[in-house]
Amino acid sequence: MRPTTGTPTTSSPLATAETTTATPTTAGTTGREQAAETVAGVDVSAYQRSVDWAALWATGHRFVWVKATEGSTWTSPRYAAQVAGAREVGFLVGAYHYARPGNSAAAVQARHLVSVSGGWTPDGRTLPGALDLEFAESGEKCHGLSPSRMTAWVADFVAEYRRLTGRAPLIYTTREFWTQCLSDDRTIPAAAPLWLFDHEGDMGPWPAGWQRPTVWQRGVDGGIDRNVFLGSAADLVRFATTG
Repeated sequence: MRPTTGTPTTSSPLATAETTTATPTTAGTTGREQAAETVAGVDVSAYQRSVDWAALWATGHRFVWVKATEGSTWTSPRYAAQVAGAREVGFLVGAYHYARPGNSAAAVQARHLVSVSGGWTPDGRTLPGALDLEFAESGEKCHGLSPSRMTAWVADFVAEYRRLTGRAPLIYTTREFWTQCLSDDRTIPAAAPLWLFDHEGDMGPWPAGWQRPTVWQRGVDGGIDRNVFLGSAADLVRFATTG
């Protein structure tokens, strides 16, 4: 995913989802592999000016996270249209927020995401929101925060999003970010599912504290980030509905 600020730039619809057999590593450090059923999905942002939702659906993609917000004030000008286009085809849809931890309080940014996206509802079509945590594009890599301050910031975001919606957000990040900026914190993984960014071949290793990712962003194809949900189509519906 990329920042945008300052850069102009049914019966269940999953009943026929294409499921595949992946071979993700079963733990962050063991290197062992285990077959797992998965469902294909994507994530998009304002950088995708046009998305062929019908074509993605035809190739087995069944879910999407759409970038909604960044920092405490920025809103994607394409968010509403992208959500509408995805829902019209049948996608399960969630919203994600690009974190700016050094700019404003976590609770403020969580409220911004919920105010724009509407949060989460147990309708079987809406995925919980996601917090996009990445190294700063310039300056100090961890946004000027110490590991303890960054851990507190992320924990505050998770807590505020849960307070407003009843669900924890996913945490989108890399092992490197989690190690360098949160000193391998293990408290947040107990509260929020992991969306792993890892484009280097097989999945893993992933950050400390999580037994496995819930979603894996595996690479980019056709200018769109490609993801897999680690579970069956029915598991994905359950995740959207109840967690």
